[in-house]
Amino acid sequence: MKEELKLRRRNFLHSMEERGLKAVLIYASMLRKENLRYLTNFNPLEPGTLALYTASRKSVLMTPINTEALRAQETAWTDEIVSFDGDISSAVSTLKKFNIKGKLGIVGWEYVPMEWINEIMSFIPHIELVDATGLVHRLRMIKSASEVQKITKAAQIADAAFDYLVSNMKPGMREYELIALTEYKIRQSFGEDNFQLLASSQGESRAMHPATNKTINPGDLFLTEISPQFEGYYAQVCRTVVVGEVSKDRQKAYDILYRAQQKGIEEVRPGMTASDLAKVQNDVFREDGYAEFVSEKYTRGRGHGIGLYIDEEPLLAEGNDCPLEEGMVVMIHPNTYLPLSGYIVIGDPVSITKDGGKRLNHSERKLISV
Repeated sequence: MKEELKLRRRNFLHSMEERGLKAVLIYASMLRKENLRYLTNFNPLEPGTLALYTASRKSVLMTPINTEALRAQETAWTDEIVSFDGDISSAVSTLKKFNIKGKLGIVGWEYVPMEWINEIMSFIPHIELVDATGLVHRLRMIKSASEVQKITKAAQIADAAFDYLVSNMKPGMREYELIALTEYKIRQSFGEDNFQLLASSQGESRAMHPATNKTINPGDLFLTEISPQFEGYYAQVCRTVVVGEVSKDRQKAYDILYRAQQKGIEEVRPGMTASDLAKVQNDVFREDGYAEFVSEKYTRGRGHGIGLYIDEEPLLAEGNDCPLEEGMVVMIHPNTYLPLSGYIVIGDPVSITKDGGKRLNHSERKLISV
């Protein structure tokens, strides 16, 4: 792991130099801490943790409370670890020691409290603050072999959780009970976290949502997006279940999604763009007479990146010219609303290799009836 962290840091410092940044400050909020974790190997439990990297190759981790600094000593890979005890003035004093002049990049710009920005601007002269979030996002898009292994393990946990959910599902249960079953299986499998959305309806739903107390009824379509985390890395599995018999229209709708996803998995290659991969899937809908339903009115996109965060770049949508490269891991999921069925889903994590796409999980992708 240490060698990998060295490589990340080297690539990060090189990107800083290319952009003319004299230093970069990374901010971790309660929910968005993946950029800090990527570079420091520290998973903060408190919001407001900071990491500074300078062009002179010095680094410091600044925690908002002392107990976090003690935790960081066990895992963090920075030159120095300090606590500013929730006092931003103290954190700014630490920044001033580095005598930064010129451009100071901020990673996580949109989450930094404005009072912190004002404090930095007031007490550190001769600096220009710029948003550098994209710099780390770009590095994180390409996964190392060990990162792919962790995503693969998370995908295996997702498969097991879905199988457990289906084997225990029956009419009369409530949505939150099904979430509880999934969470149990994920924690039993050493998953750290789980982001899950679902929907249960006769087919009139337009999207998925957090669990409610709605009862699962005969004839319902049950949709779920299970996204467990393992050692910091997420994977995701999207599946559709019919409670009862599968109608011809529902099967037809699902077959369209299945073929669209399969086309994406078969044709994804390094050198394509995110737009190309979306179009490959959308063309299946167009060829079947459902061109209207590839628009933003009915679907956000045909997938996205995944890794330390559940929904990373690139978004797989027509018009997004982000190049796809070897080492990326993307969710390929042509989830959409169709008049045949309502909103339905199918999705799996796919690693982009030099030879094409490799699905990282193994659960069946057929339309399941319970």
